[in-house]
Amino acid sequence: MTEPADPPEPRRGMAGFYLAMGALLALAVGFAFAWTPLRILRWERAVVKAPGSSAWDLGNEKYQAACLLVDLGPAVLPAVRRLVENPDAEVRLAAVSALREPEHAWGLPLIVEAASDKDWRVAYVAIGSAEKVSGRRFGNVASPLTEPPTDETLRVFRRLLLDWWEREGRVKYGGGGE
Repeated sequence: MTEPADPPEPRRGMAGFYLAMGALLALAVGFAFAWTPLRILRWERAVVKAPGSSAWDLGNEKYQAACLLVDLGPAVLPAVRRLVENPDAEVRLAAVSALREPEHAWGLPLIVEAASDKDWRVAYVAIGSAEKVSGRRFGNVASPLTEPPTDETLRVFRRLLLDWWEREGRVKYGGGGE
C-alpha cells in the first residue's frame, strides 16, 4: 500500500519581508533628505558655541566651523544670516570672515549688510570679504592691519562698497534671498 503523502508545508508569505524593506527604504530616503539640514544646524551651532577666542585669528574653532558651514553652499543662507545678525561680535566676525571666496557670491548681500556693523572689525572684514568675492577694490583692505582703521577710513571704504552695491552689485548678485 502506498503511504499517505506528507501534508504540504505551510507557505510563508513575503509580506513581512516587503514591509521591512519598505521601512528601511523610507528611513534611507528620510535620512538623505535630512542630511544637509542636519549638517547646517550642526555647524551653525558650532559657530555660536565654540570657545570665545577671537575670531580675528583665522585658525580658531569659530572660524573653522563657519568655513565648514559656508562651504555647504547657498542652502545655508538663512543660517549665515542668523550668524551675521547674532548679538555676539565674535560670531558675526567668524561668519563674515568665512565668506571670502568667489564661490561665496551667494553671500554678498549679507557681506554688504555686515559692512555697516557697529563693530569695526566686522565691518572691516566684511569690506575685505566683499573685495575678494566681487573682485573689486573698495579701499586698501588687503594690506596688513597694524592698528584699527580710523572712523573716516572705514566710512570711505564702506561708502565705496555701498555705492558699488547700489550701482551694479545688487543687480549682479541679488538682494540676499528677499
